[in-house]
Amino acid sequence: MIHNIFIMTRDGRLAFHRQYWSVEITSEERQEFLATYKHFESELGSKVDLPIHVKNIKFIYQEAGTHLLLVFAVDMSDEDEKIKGTLKKTQELLITKFNHEIDAYIQKPVPLGEAFKGFATELDNVIVTMLKICLLGQGGVGKSTMLKLLTADSIPGDYYPTIAVDIETLQGVRFGPYELAVWDFAGQDRFRSLWNYYLRNADAVLLVTDSTLKNVLETRDILEIVRKNSPSSIVWSIANKQDLPGALAPKLVQRILGVQAYGLVAIDPRYREILYKIILGAVAEATTD
Repeated sequence: MIHNIFIMTRDGRLAFHRQYWSVEITSEERQEFLATYKHFESELGSKVDLPIHVKNIKFIYQEAGTHLLLVFAVDMSDEDEKIKGTLKKTQELLITKFNHEIDAYIQKPVPLGEAFKGFATELDNVIVTMLKICLLGQGGVGKSTMLKLLTADSIPGDYYPTIAVDIETLQGVRFGPYELAVWDFAGQDRFRSLWNYYLRNADAVLLVTDSTLKNVLETRDILEIVRKNSPSSIVWSIANKQDLPGALAPKLVQRILGVQAYGLVAIDPRYREILYKIILGAVAEATTD
C-alpha cells in the first residue's frame, strides 16, 4: 500500500508530503533513505532506481526535475513494478502540470504545504482507488437498511425492495489510498440472474441474513454463487435483526456458513459505527497481500 508520498530536495528538505495511511515516516528514516540514494547514485549513476529499504518501509522514487525527488513510501510486500507504474504516472503529472511550481520552489523554497497545493488534489486522482463492497442476501434481510445506515441521517421505517442494484459511495470515508463504493443487490428471485454480472471485480462481499435458521441455511446457496463468480473476493457475513426473538447468535451463523460473521441491528443508528468497522475490517483483509 502506498502510504506516504514526498517531494523532497536532494539535501532532504520537504517540499510536499501526502499521507494516505497511519504509517509515520520519521525525519531520521527519510535521511537514511536519502543517504542510501546518494550512495547508489555515486556508485551507479543518476538513473538509479533500486528500491531502498529502511526498517519496515520501502522507498521507491523518481527524479522530479534536476533538483527534486518524488518518493513513494510503501509496504515491504508491495510489488515494485506495480508501484513504479503509479510512480511514473505521478511523475508525469508533476512534470507536465506543475513545472512552474517546481521552478518557483527551487528559486525560493517556501514552507511545507505551500508550494504544491494544486498537486495534492490531482495526486488523489492517480493514487486513490475505488473498492467495491457488495451486500448480498435474500429480499427483506435488511441490505437496503444497512446502506441507509451508512449514508443517510435517518433510517426509513417502511420496506421498499431494491430494484436490480443500488450503489453508494461512502463520502468522507477513506481506507489508506482507497475509497469505498457499496453495492446493494436486489435479493428477489427475478434479479438473481444479474448477480453473476454485478459480482465481477468485487473486493469484498458481505452476506446478509436475517438471523433465522431457515434464512441462514438458504444463504449457503448464495455463498456458493459468490465462490463461483467472485472467487478472489473476501466474504464475510452479517447476522442482521439481532433484536428479534430467536435470532441466531453470530457465532452460530459463522459455524453454519463457514465465514466470519458479525451481529447487527440495521434499524438502530447506534450500530452505524459497528457497521463501518465491519466494512473497514473486510477492506483491510481484501487489501492485504
